[in-house]
Amino acid sequence: MRGSKCLCLALFASLSLCGCSGKSSEETQTKAANVSEETMAAQIADAPGLTILATEVEDDGLAPIFDSIASYTLLAPRDEAFSKLGKAGGLLQQDNQRPAMMAILRDHILPGYFSLEDIKNAIENSGGKPVSMRTMGGHYVTFSKQGETFTATAADGTSAHIAGPAIMASNGVILPIDGILKDMTPSD
Repeated sequence: MRGSKCLCLALFASLSLCGCSGKSSEETQTKAANVSEETMAAQIADAPGLTILATEVEDDGLAPIFDSIASYTLLAPRDEAFSKLGKAGGLLQQDNQRPAMMAILRDHILPGYFSLEDIKNAIENSGGKPVSMRTMGGHYVTFSKQGETFTATAADGTSAHIAGPAIMASNGVILPIDGILKDMTPSD
C-alpha cells in the first residue's frame, strides 16, 4: 500500500487543480447545493440503511466528533455489511465489544472532506493507479476504480464497494459501503 501514491497528496493536488479547472459558477453552485447544512452526526442518524452505524456512533461517543467543525470522510458500513459478518456482526454490536467496534470504525474514518469526485480525480491523476490514505486508526485504505465502481481495500486485504450516493454534510462526507474493512475471520 505504501508504494501507491498517497491519497492525501493526490487529492490535495486534484483539489488544487479543481480551483483552476474553469468550472462554471453554475457547476460550483450545483455542487454546493448538494451539501447539507447538517453535520455528519445528524446525517448519519437520518440516513436509511445506516441504522446500526448510527446506533454505534451515538453509543460509542462518536457523535460529538461528527458534530464538530473538523472535517472527516467516513466509509460508512451499511446495515447489510454487518449482516454479512453473521454471528460476528451481532457480537460486535454488544456493549462489551465497544472497544473492538471503536477500533474498527477508526479504520473507516479518513481525515478531511473527500467526495467521490475528489477520489476519482486522485486516481486519474495517478494514471489510473490505486491511491492510498491513512485512516484515523493509523492503517492505510486504498481506493481503486473499475468502470463506475469504487473499491476501498484495507491493509489486511478486506475490501468493500461504495454502495450508494455520497452524503455531503457540512463538516464531512459519508460514503456508504457494502462491507466492513476488517478481517473478521476467527483465528485458530
